[in-house]
Amino acid sequence: MLVSSPPVPLSSMSHIDSNTDRSHITNKSAPLIPPTIIPKHFNVPFAIQHGYFRCIRYLLQLCYDPNERDGQLRTPLILCSYVENDRWSLSIAQNLLEKGAKVALEDHARRNALHHACALQRMHLVQLYLSCLDFNIEAKDCEGNTCLHYVAITGNGA
Repeated sequence: MLVSSPPVPLSSMSHIDSNTDRSHITNKSAPLIPPTIIPKHFNVPFAIQHGYFRCIRYLLQLCYDPNERDGQLRTPLILCSYVENDRWSLSIAQNLLEKGAKVALEDHARRNALHHACALQRMHLVQLYLSCLDFNIEAKDCEGNTCLHYVAITGNGA
């Protein structure tokens, strides 16, 4: 006749004796890859100016300021007017607006993102910015020009 051993409580099975080798146990809560360190100067305006377009969404997800300015007080929305590829500029502008970017913020010459888009004939951005309407459409820059002046100057009244 076989004598069965007394049942072992589950709590004692999971207990690891202090003398037991623990080298095989890993900490599941600690990340295996150290967190990415982003240089201090690497922000949304820097990414736009240097063509790191794929990084912008990532920076915005990390709660970088969508209204952060560069050295000339240009906002990321203003810088979108200077991105050559229309698809990229529109996509970046849409992402920025979704994260709270403001069209009304002005640069050192008191021009907002709509002023720049009109002056550079970026009609896809003009349409996007007009759909926001979170700014004064009659805002004047330091020379007294409104967005409509820039449209008239460039001859693009579409």
